[in-house]
Amino acid sequence: MGELAINLTDEELVYLVKEFDGDILPGISDPYDDMTTVEQTERIIEVEQSLRERGFIKKTFGGNIEYAESLSEMIKICAGFSKYIGFDKRLADEEITTLRFYEMDGKWLRISGESGEFHLEMMKDAELKAFIDELPKDNGSKSNQISILIPKNDYDFVADLIQDGNVEEAKSSLEKFNLDEFNEMFLIDGLSYKLSYAAITLVARDENKLSVDTVSALISEDAMAELYIEAEDGGITKIGFRKAGTGFWPKYKEVISEWLIAS
Repeated sequence: MGELAINLTDEELVYLVKEFDGDILPGISDPYDDMTTVEQTERIIEVEQSLRERGFIKKTFGGNIEYAESLSEMIKICAGFSKYIGFDKRLADEEITTLRFYEMDGKWLRISGESGEFHLEMMKDAELKAFIDELPKDNGSKSNQISILIPKNDYDFVADLIQDGNVEEAKSSLEKFNLDEFNEMFLIDGLSYKLSYAAITLVARDENKLSVDTVSALISEDAMAELYIEAEDGGITKIGFRKAGTGFWPKYKEVISEWLIAS
């Protein structure tokens, strides 16, 4: 099967997926979208040269391109995936790390890293089971106390205040929502990146039809809260947090387990 892991830039990865007739790649932005046609052509020439120098591709006498076996297997999964799992995780006061999992014909590919360098690796059964165990569990003794629901405009305003360091002004802006001390501090700590954060995105593709679901949660030492969006009459959108066990989070973990085990 060749190598089990390779590294590619976002430009190399997206270029290869398109060469394999892929049209979408969940979890990864297309770096060519903001380029002019001339810029795209110039960049693709550089990408092809880089891939040739590293032995991933070579041109035959007829002008066709041959791909290294390890590369070909991974890019086929990216281009023709049936299932995608995106998992974002940030521990308190740290940067977000993202894991992306793509499945085709029972084979799973993991892509980690960011645009500068993506790490592509075929997954083994033991690693898939370990990933399930890594999904956050609600062990919080105060999760039942989580009850936050405020208009999105106010939520965004408070978030901007906190990002600018105006925490006291943010607290004043929250007073009209009558949050108790626990919920107020939970929200402020979450928006200050003092709490851990996790998000799951599931994409299933069947005959080019996509179904997409996503859920995210804030996690403290004594509570885990799922974020949800509520649309009310009059066009008002509200942002809320509730105990993770009452919403979609358990369902998503169940679906992920079923997907991975079925493979």
